[in-house]
Amino acid sequence: MSNAFDLRSLSYFVAAAEELNFRRAAEKIFISQPALSYQSMQLEKNLNRHLLERDPRGVTLTEAGQQLLVGARHLLAEAALLQRRLEQMASDVPQRLVMGLVDYVFLPRLPAVIRGLKTDFPGIKLETLDLPFTEQLDALLGGRVDVATIRLPVEHPDLIHRVLVEGYWTVVLPKSHPLAKRKTVDLKLLASEPLIFFSQRINPPLFDWLLERCREAGFEADVVYETAQSRLGPDLVQQGGGRGLAGSYLYAELPKGVVARPLTGFENTMALGLVWHRQNTSRARQALVEMLTDPLPAPHLVWPAPASGHSGRRRPDTARRSGWPGL
Repeated sequence: MSNAFDLRSLSYFVAAAEELNFRRAAEKIFISQPALSYQSMQLEKNLNRHLLERDPRGVTLTEAGQQLLVGARHLLAEAALLQRRLEQMASDVPQRLVMGLVDYVFLPRLPAVIRGLKTDFPGIKLETLDLPFTEQLDALLGGRVDVATIRLPVEHPDLIHRVLVEGYWTVVLPKSHPLAKRKTVDLKLLASEPLIFFSQRINPPLFDWLLERCREAGFEADVVYETAQSRLGPDLVQQGGGRGLAGSYLYAELPKGVVARPLTGFENTMALGLVWHRQNTSRARQALVEMLTDPLPAPHLVWPAPASGHSGRRRPDTARRSGWPGL
């Protein structure tokens, strides 16, 4: 029993347990499906416990498997943090700093922040990892990233966050559109409009949440286009492709002839934060967070305030807890 498992076998098990599909899990960790199946059976043999139930309908976790999944995630996260700390001890500067991002979210400060980090920490390698919001928490707890960009609130005893930006939903439409004459637009007024959404894969819960807000407003959203590139949305609006629904902090500027109006008719707040593990005390990580959350207004926060008077600027220390699955 003393050699029942190692970190590699635990990482394989976690992939299988999270995906509940051996093919997808094998693709996720870049090994063959037969190899993953073999490793899983070896782990069960070594532990003398059934961890995964396999049948034609799919894969499910046994009670032992559920307990192992919780412990394995914790061990893998601790091992990744320990490795980072040991690397840092060599020169008091980590060899690399990995930040989880979603390409859809525009962070105009990031290039300047990267230059600043390289000046303050010569030799550091800053990497950005494009991950959907729904995968960033696992990447952070699994030690794959040092800082994640995650919707708030985040409730986890080992994680700390700082608000990166707060904003609100807007509708992006041609300046010639009748609704553009309004200061705000009630969501129900978009019932007959073709709509442009962000790609569902970026944040499936938020995509569903937005569809539900439309249903509550009395209509089924006519989503004619989904885009994984935030800057493509306004261009499509300009070309007559539809009306875009987007967060107020996503664009540095809008194309000529296109305007954005705050949406009303539902609780319209959003918050995006930088999140890290409380054991990550890296000075470079601290500097990255400080540079990105400097209280000076970011250049992309240039949208009109909604009717409630919310400014759209972020608060420096804590997120508004509205229960909204923010983008």
